[in-house]
Amino acid sequence: MNANIGINVSKKKNIIKKTPESLLDQGNKSLESNKIDEAIETYKKLLLIDRNHIQSLSNIAYCYMLKEDYKNSKNYIFRAIKIKPDNEFLQFNLGNLYKKFGKLNLALRSYNNAIKINSNIPNFKFNKSYILLKKKLYKDGWALYDNRILAEYTNTDIYKIIKNNIYNKKLVPQNLKIIIVPEQGIGDQILFSSMYKEFIKLNPECKIVVDDRLLKIFKRSFKFKDFILESNLNKIFYYVKKKYLFIYAGSLGKFFRNNIIDFKNKPYLTDDKKISKKYQDILLKYNKKKYIGISWKSGSKSFLKKSFRLEDFSKLINNRDNRDIGFVNLQYGKVKQEINNFNSKNKNKIIDIQELDKFNNLDDLASLISNLDLVITVANINSNFASSLGTETWEIIHDDNEHFLYSKKQNRNCEWYDKLKIFYIKKNLNNTLSEIIKRLRNKF
Repeated sequence: MNANIGINVSKKKNIIKKTPESLLDQGNKSLESNKIDEAIETYKKLLLIDRNHIQSLSNIAYCYMLKEDYKNSKNYIFRAIKIKPDNEFLQFNLGNLYKKFGKLNLALRSYNNAIKINSNIPNFKFNKSYILLKKKLYKDGWALYDNRILAEYTNTDIYKIIKNNIYNKKLVPQNLKIIIVPEQGIGDQILFSSMYKEFIKLNPECKIVVDDRLLKIFKRSFKFKDFILESNLNKIFYYVKKKYLFIYAGSLGKFFRNNIIDFKNKPYLTDDKKISKKYQDILLKYNKKKYIGISWKSGSKSFLKKSFRLEDFSKLINNRDNRDIGFVNLQYGKVKQEINNFNSKNKNKIIDIQELDKFNNLDDLASLISNLDLVITVANINSNFASSLGTETWEIIHDDNEHFLYSKKQNRNCEWYDKLKIFYIKKNLNNTLSEIIKRLRNKF
């Protein structure tokens, strides 16, 4: 026993040679480099010097959350809260932990605690809005959702230009000189564009800022021409000078989606028929009875679990019942080598139309998707895109996905898209793929 004490004392003397500040900095650098275990080890060394070091306790809790170790994450954040129960950021972090693991009521309670301590931090209310929207408490959720603008957009170029002209009244805007500003991310831009026709009807003189890649699709789909390219900041500045008001696309929800019956979940984007004919002819050459689009990665840096390897889907692609199905690559990014490696090892080859730039040429991508019988994808642009175009879409997603679009209250369905079906991963991907294979057998 005494020998062990001697060893511990010796360890502590070695650690003391480093200051808490240097250890915290070292741990933070490991965390930033995604070296989670190394970060935890460093933070724990700091706790040997100061067992009540709040930042270390909080950071360890966050590391364990990334490792999906709910028990240890909760233990460390509780230790920190016991020391400083009135620290709003600890309460907020506890809410984030509960949100990640699907404990929505507990998350709501923690966010309320954080807001009660400090009501001036927009991110607290923004995250609370996500919980309310996941619970389908639309009015309450939308009432707080605008906090995302101050929480996430203040450093963007567009916000800096329009910040004094943002429409923030509770009344539905009608017949105003007003411009819709898109959300960050193509997926959310597509999602919230489902409300554009309703907005245009009330504000026929409005204008809409759009990502350059979506311009042709939106013009065709909404039969509307008054778009401003998102990249054209000078044009946006011009309309600020002309006293136009601006409203972010996600803020339309509080006017048009306050009840489940408000959702117009029918397809609302349309493909270019001439381009679609081109891809129809390309697919016909492969002589398959059915064609399924597939993508397996997300560009999201905030939620790495969205992504898999193509090899992880071999059970689905090579299933003997799927020999007459052509699996068509919809995955954007640098995946050519991954597809070549897969095709060299497997009988059922992935069809990859390499001349199609799936990230930049969204008009052609829309036409390809419109020729498919089904899309199977992780949570990325393809789930929003295919669903909004009217192609049946099966999305594979972990059941702790934080986006409000996915809620178990809808039992696999999505109120935004009637073509989207959600397959939650509970234990592992193979179990989910087995369920999909069974459903494919019944469908085709």
